[in-house]
Amino acid sequence: RGLNTTLVHGLLAPGDVQVPVADVVAVLAQVLVVLRVVVVGGLTMMAAGLLSLRMLELQSSYWEFAWPLLIVSSGVGFFTAPTTSAIMTSVPDDKQGVASAVNDATREMGAALGVALAGSMLASHYSREVGPALSMLPPQARNGAAGSLGEALAVADRMGAQALADAAKTAFLHAMQHSLTVLAVITAAAGVVIAFFAPGRDGRPLFGQSADELCGAVADHDDARVRTS
Repeated sequence: RGLNTTLVHGLLAPGDVQVPVADVVAVLAQVLVVLRVVVVGGLTMMAAGLLSLRMLELQSSYWEFAWPLLIVSSGVGFFTAPTTSAIMTSVPDDKQGVASAVNDATREMGAALGVALAGSMLASHYSREVGPALSMLPPQARNGAAGSLGEALAVADRMGAQALADAAKTAFLHAMQHSLTVLAVITAAAGVVIAFFAPGRDGRPLFGQSADELCGAVADHDDARVRTS
């Protein structure tokens, strides 16, 4: 819609603000319910927000985009602080640096893989759907427009082809909806796994219990801490 980057960042700011707010609420909620419930609740909120974003249309208003964004941000905040706290409090003081490094590394790796997966799905789906609308373009312009919505809109503007611009926007919207659906399913599946295997207040998961020190529940270890060797 011709918005500059500064304004776009400002429009996304409510999501950035909501994450720390949800962090605080999640920490307080842990007093009442187990870690498993808080984390699964956060993942469920995130999946619901992603599916809500899928409802956006080309003519949707900012507010129709903002409320699903707040749901996603709330979900992220809900599971970020409790999981970080669980990792840091489950190791001895002399292993705090290792725990922090592992926590940061896994989070960064997960974010990178998520962005790569969503980006590749969006790009491939967009290129496939916009292809028929680009058949009349020269090869060089066609390749650029097939790989980027911005390039397709630039080509359409130079040619005065509003139909091409509309087709490119529609293809991108459908590609985004496809990516959001896949991400929501993955997030929900992660919630199911955590619901069954995350420890409760007694340190035991619903499944996967073991009697030995290494694989047993944390509460069963001789020092009630994570045992690695």
